[in-house]
Amino acid sequence: MATYANEDQAFAAATALYASGNREDRQKANQIAKQYGHGNFPEMRSDYRALGGSSQGTVLGPSGPSGPSGPSGPSGPSGPSGPSGPTAPTNDNYQPVVLDAEGYLTALLKQTLGVDNLGGWAAGLYNRGASITEILQAIRYGMDKTPEGQAAHQAYLAAFPGMDKFLADGTFAGESPELQYIEYRNSVRESAARYGIDSSLVTNQKIVDYLTNKVSAAEIAQRMGTAANAVATTPPETVALLKDYYGLSTGDLITFFLDPDETEAMLQTRYTAARIGTEGARQQFGINVQEAEALAKQGVGIDQAAEGFRTAAARTAFMGGPGETASREDILKGTFGDQRSEEKIFRIAASRTGRFQEGGRFVEGQGGGGAFGGAATR
Repeated sequence: MATYANEDQAFAAATALYASGNREDRQKANQIAKQYGHGNFPEMRSDYRALGGSSQGTVLGPSGPSGPSGPSGPSGPSGPSGPSGPTAPTNDNYQPVVLDAEGYLTALLKQTLGVDNLGGWAAGLYNRGASITEILQAIRYGMDKTPEGQAAHQAYLAAFPGMDKFLADGTFAGESPELQYIEYRNSVRESAARYGIDSSLVTNQKIVDYLTNKVSAAEIAQRMGTAANAVATTPPETVALLKDYYGLSTGDLITFFLDPDETEAMLQTRYTAARIGTEGARQQFGINVQEAEALAKQGVGIDQAAEGFRTAAARTAFMGGPGETASREDILKGTFGDQRSEEKIFRIAASRTGRFQEGGRFVEGQGGGGAFGGAATR
């Protein structure tokens, strides 16, 4: 059961829940009422009967029934009055609260929407007959066109940046969009804290960016985990290639993985491409970003890339010499599975070695590299 600073706040929370009309929320409202000594929420609300009354507030506390009056004294000009009846027992656990409409609505809006100092505006609507639900709708959608109403709506948007757009496009829906927004924001920031991500990457504007691009909190957590691992394991050469390929000017891998404009799949492809490019550079067989991304999308892994580029580097001898030669593109494609290019390399290798393995595979010879496992051309 939630705890509250005082019964005023408890009543504000219970009112918001009961106003939703949802059966489970109304049960929660009744539970709060019982927690503070009332039978149910309607009874609790009746105890706050001064709502909308004197701005000075009224002490609200359940008074016990009056005791019976004592019998009248004997008649006569100087007859003594009868003794008064006993006073009703009091609830020792009940603490009366001073409540007024403005204070109540201030607490309600703070509790339900996280927006402060709007009690006066809300009390004005309430005293003109607006229900609690209508007041929430007015602040949420800016339906009160008075200057005070528009100022209230702007205060709401300051608390929930971009909410007008998120309500319109269905990012948040249902009876409690603000709670969904708060849950999303808290989840992202908790993930950042867990992975040691700097708070500058989870500002309100960053939250808006993630929501605008429909990046779920679960995906952000996944990206943060990947980024933290990348920071610990990425070779410097790969960082340099990320800068060369994608303009990662700061070398900040965390920023790279949290780019809200790109999908997680695309970011992973780019990172893998840079790792593949690193293996090529280490074997003096450098590749450009398009070639690296093509290999990444083809499913080439880091270990496969390392082995393949060793083979490709050995095959560069086929780019010159007597007879038919291979282009750099032939070598790259043939090494990584293109059949036509692979057959061309086999043909060149066979013409220079004159020797074949059983099954049609060539062996290392004086003209170039070894077999990569394709079918030979007759």
